[in-house]
Amino acid sequence: MKRIFAVLCAAITLTTACFAFSAVAEEVTTEVPPIVTDVVVTDEMLKQGETVVGLYDSPEIQTRATNLITSNSIKLTKSGDKLLVSGYTNCIDGVDKSGFSYVTLQRLVNGKWEDYVKWTDLYSSSNTYPLGKSVTAAHGYTYRVICNHHAEKPGILWFRDKQDIYNETSSLYF
Repeated sequence: MKRIFAVLCAAITLTTACFAFSAVAEEVTTEVPPIVTDVVVTDEMLKQGETVVGLYDSPEIQTRATNLITSNSIKLTKSGDKLLVSGYTNCIDGVDKSGFSYVTLQRLVNGKWEDYVKWTDLYSSSNTYPLGKSVTAAHGYTYRVICNHHAEKPGILWFRDKQDIYNETSSLYF
């Protein structure tokens, strides 16, 4: 009987220890979610930190396939303890919807790009759209921005002329 009681006590002690270690192992630190604010990005802000620009920027007026978007840009800048996402979509006269169908700030986690913050349907009813976002992001990651510049204007009858240009920045460690 003593032997059974000793084995039972040992089993209870071992089980309790296993639960205690597994509870400690499962403790996960929660990351503070990003804080995003709209800002007007100035040249001074861009000079404060490292900036990466869009791989498919066209800062000068150029003719494109459908001739709607004349120039476009996307930038990611380290500015103090924040990341600045800035850019623009400029279009020809007559365009009544210009901007970005999406802008996504991504970060590199375990060798894969993951969406960190995403904005969709950023448009104006004029032929230009300036973008400015300030993001308080987690440090210790590599970030990039991907986006789609978009423009529309009235076409023939009820059809609309549309143009989309994909763009992405190179990566930036923060």
